[in-house]
Amino acid sequence: MLHEIPHELGDFATLVKRGFTWNAAIMLQIMTSIVAAFLGTAFGLYSRHLVEGLGSDILLPFTAGGFLYLACVTILPDVLDTEAGMALRMMEILAFLLEVGFM
Repeated sequence: MLHEIPHELGDFATLVKRGFTWNAAIMLQIMTSIVAAFLGTAFGLYSRHLVEGLGSDILLPFTAGGFLYLACVTILPDVLDTEAGMALRMMEILAFLLEVGFM
């Protein structure tokens, strides 16, 4: 459950950067989180009965790849574009590589 905190914060920051107000971004995050949680749970529970190993063999790598793609395309360029010193930039890149390692 704790893995959702950086995910939701990243989504929130992306929405605010794209022009949403704080309140609108928070409400959109709440609505999409609730809908995604129910739909994802329902799909996961239903699909595991259809195909043996679908969750761990197909859906898990697909989901991890999706998150890596989003991080590389939307978040990492913004992080690297900021005016930061070399030490902070190296810490950011190492944190990103650590995330990739955890996935």
